[in-house]
Amino acid sequence: MSCTASSRVMEELGGYFVEMRPFIGHCRFPDCTHDHEPACAITDAVDEGEITVERYDSYLNILASLREGEKDVGRWGVLWSSFGRDD
Repeated sequence: MSCTASSRVMEELGGYFVEMRPFIGHCRFPDCTHDHEPACAITDAVDEGEITVERYDSYLNILASLREGEKDVGRWGVLWSSFGRDD
């Protein structure tokens, strides 16, 4: 993944959820996004009731929005780079 502003926000997103902070860094994979990876400390905390399902769903919705936004930026970047060209 390229190091765009939205990818940095995706990496830091869990830190904006106070109840997730104690679990960040305890996942099996250091670049865990907490939505599909095995041995994720965040999803384990949700399963054990330490993080509410509602807050986790909010996290997932924001993560999905960021991912969608990154796709849009990529598409517009291609369009913008070809703007004004006479190929």
